[in-house]
Amino acid sequence: MQASISAFTEANKDWFSAQFPALPTKNLSEVEKDIRNVLNQAWFAYEADYFQYSQGLMTDKVWQAKLTGIVTNLKRCDNQEICRQRIKLVEEDFQRILEGVPFDCE
Repeated sequence: MQASISAFTEANKDWFSAQFPALPTKNLSEVEKDIRNVLNQAWFAYEADYFQYSQGLMTDKVWQAKLTGIVTNLKRCDNQEICRQRIKLVEEDFQRILEGVPFDCE
């Protein structure tokens, strides 16, 4: 999937808009598209990290460090539509963790 998103970046396209065409998207600059594509790539890493943790392949200490980084990104006010949509698509236990992160951007 990472290669797919990279192809969108190289073509100056927004991967998220192509995957979720029913969601409204403003006219994006090249930089905004790049940022959104990097964020979507990060979401695949978040899911992989949680899976490793849930399977006992990652220590609690490492997971807590990774979770701190995830939470930091979730609290950013830009691109919240990506975070909200992607939270719906992750494994149920991970979803519960992420839904507990406050969104203060309203």
